[in-house]
Amino acid sequence: MTNAILLPHVIRYNDTDSPTRMGIYPSYSHPKACKRYVTLAKAIGAESYTTEGLITELKKLCAELDIPPSFKAAGIDREKFMAELDQIAEDAFDDQCTPANPRFPLIPELKDILIAAYDDDE
Repeated sequence: MTNAILLPHVIRYNDTDSPTRMGIYPSYSHPKACKRYVTLAKAIGAESYTTEGLITELKKLCAELDIPPSFKAAGIDREKFMAELDQIAEDAFDDQCTPANPRFPLIPELKDILIAAYDDDE
């Protein structure tokens, strides 16, 4: 459930041709995430062959599977969430998978992603 809630926000974060810092494991000379998201949107028959079209389809799938659209909708208390936000962002930064992300996030960016995923009730 956590991955499903975070995925649209991580996709939006990665959707740039000018990342502040690229991940170290993708092994490519320039960002490719934007083009790959468009390819995925086309492959799944999204109404719009864009990153937002892909996100719309992912959100539809989550709704069909009864996955809440946000941490708030999942029943996570805002006070508790905010109290743990710094630690969650630090743990995400230190996770061994983070360098494999197409765009290497800094802790403040991870916090922004987490907050967006808390408040998103679409």
